[in-house]
Amino acid sequence: GGGNDMANCEAELRAFCDARRLGDRVLFTGDVGQVAPWLQAADVFAFPTQNEAFGISLIEAMACGLPAVSTDVGGVKDIVEDGVNSLVVPAEDEAALEAALRRLLHEPGLRDRLGRGGRATVQARYTRGRVAAAYLSLFERLSRG
Repeated sequence: GGGNDMANCEAELRAFCDARRLGDRVLFTGDVGQVAPWLQAADVFAFPTQNEAFGISLIEAMACGLPAVSTDVGGVKDIVEDGVNSLVVPAEDEAALEAALRRLLHEPGLRDRLGRGGRATVQARYTRGRVAAAYLSLFERLSRG
């Protein structure tokens, strides 16, 4: 994406890629209208966030059946279940992140299982209908109180 939020690290990532001559292997797309085709073209999704209120990009990846590696910080801990819908690593643990990504790249069965688990999580908790029903229930409870 465009990286327009407060935690934008695109310039740092570009410099990292340039220094390691990764330009032919890394694509910075800018803003895209539809993220699903980009996610569906990937093999794994890395979400090593250090501070995240919700993690919509993680939900989008899981909705596409993309196996994920994530930390369990902030609101993300309410989404991820290690070994069920993602591999979970400690925040800021580069070695654990690398090991989890390598594991996914070398274990197709695990990729498939986590991809299915992620998609099931999204269908059970985060579809438009389920989220709308949860808000409606909340508003009804608050209006009675």
